[in-house]
Amino acid sequence: MELRDRLSAMGPKRILAIDGGGIRSLISLGFLERLEALLRERHSNPALRLYEYFDLIGGTSTGAVMAAGLAAGMDMAELKRSYQKLSQKSFGKGVWSIFDLFFKKGPVERELKKIFISIPLGSEELQTGLCIVTKRADTNSAWLFLNHPKDVWYSRQRGILLQDILYAGLGVPNALIPRKISLKPNEFAAFTDAGISMANNPAFQLFQTAVLQGYPFRWPIGENRLMLVSIGAGLMNRRFRVDKITHKLEQDNWKTMTPVLMAEEASRQNQLFLQYLSRSATPWEVDRDAGNLTLDLLTPEPALTYLRYDVRLTPEELKGMGFEKTDELLASLREMKTPKQTDMLLQIGAAAAKLKIADSHFSKTFDLPEPEPEKIEAPIIPREEIVVQPEKVVVPEKNEQIVELIQKEEASVVQPENVVDPEKIEQIVELVRKEEAS
Repeated sequence: MELRDRLSAMGPKRILAIDGGGIRSLISLGFLERLEALLRERHSNPALRLYEYFDLIGGTSTGAVMAAGLAAGMDMAELKRSYQKLSQKSFGKGVWSIFDLFFKKGPVERELKKIFISIPLGSEELQTGLCIVTKRADTNSAWLFLNHPKDVWYSRQRGILLQDILYAGLGVPNALIPRKISLKPNEFAAFTDAGISMANNPAFQLFQTAVLQGYPFRWPIGENRLMLVSIGAGLMNRRFRVDKITHKLEQDNWKTMTPVLMAEEASRQNQLFLQYLSRSATPWEVDRDAGNLTLDLLTPEPALTYLRYDVRLTPEELKGMGFEKTDELLASLREMKTPKQTDMLLQIGAAAAKLKIADSHFSKTFDLPEPEPEKIEAPIIPREEIVVQPEKVVVPEKNEQIVELIQKEEASVVQPENVVDPEKIEQIVELVRKEEAS
């Protein structure tokens, strides 16, 4: 099925949204691996890839890199290898910031080019819908790169390479310096990390993109019509000492934290909106006032099925997953100086996914249809070889007299010397009429 046909086909639709998270996106890999394994088992297909299940995959910043890899047909083993290589050359300065990238331009661009091998946004190599969420700095707006052929910007954007879009959407710490992309000859736009918008958690943006009439998808809403799976990259419960953050010497540090704090608050608001529109099987406590919204529903019926998977990076939650010396572990992750520490993020993601993602969360409504059985064509037999066997005719007893007369006449007809007696034929016809009348 061609992409255009898949995106416009009737039936339930499935969306996968992946947060930006910098180095913490290694945690997201654990959730995605578990999701792939669960869907393979559920569909009895050990080779199933996430692009086959999800009709639209989208992400922000590092989440966009993962989304593009999945849409391009990677399985999780391949994506994990590629992303780990990218992270080794791209990330630093601790696990706590979503903008923890330090960029040596050459290595990052080279790794992105290796992963995507000059694939343009409009390439047929993209197996499903893709949405890369960025921030357009020159117009101060969120900007989506969609591979939907009916998107209003598709003709201008289809030739832009994924590696260029993704590089422009990755943030530089404390600077988020925009980068130029040519949308058409002699016209450039400036793009940066959408983490400084409402869409570092892109789930609500993808929901809008899928259902609003201004976008090309226009999928119907409903609990059994639309499913959105949202993947996080680890949550921190931040608390600051009042005397420290109000001190003059700390004000510069506070300013550098502002984009991070805004992105985290935006993610909480996204969570609130989507739980308010659904009866989520994975409700999160938004805050102590609103709770987890299990008693609240904005619309008469749920607008979608919504699942959110993430992990709180706190000593209590890490202990619940079986990790020891959690205070030391979290202090170590703040530094992120050795490969061992990045491996720990992978372990946290895998442990959290095993604990949190359950088969019962997924309705049969959204299962993929079973493949049609292979048609076996009957062999063609040459006409001259076809032999038709005459069937025996069973005749009721009351017609025995008629049959006997007919057989006698047939016997006489086949003999050339005999001539059929017209009177006998009339007798037979009369007997037939009487039988029909009775």
